Amino acid sequence: MKRADSPALRSLGWIETPFISVTAVVADTMAKHANVRLLGLEPTGIETIVIRLAAESPSDLEAALAVGRKLARELGAGDVPSALQSNPSEPLFH
Repeated sequence: MKRADSPALRSLGWIETPFISVTAVVADTMAKHANVRLLGLEPTGIETIVIRLAAESPSDLEAALAVGRKLARELGAGDVPSALQSNPSEPLFH
């Protein structure tokens, strides 16, 4: 059921960060920096956690991921993998 006041989320992204303390700070900062929805945190089993995000606009999601990568590196994360899937054929959520 689509809510009239809720736009369709058409972009999906993720970023992988080490340790729950770094992940919490990065997820909070990304959610506050851009118009994105935090979908969840998923442990990988190798001391990293994937932060899953969605947004209506690919540019909002890219902005959040850029801020997240920068902050994670500043917190000592080293290499920070991330990805963005923009504009799939159907909206991810309504």
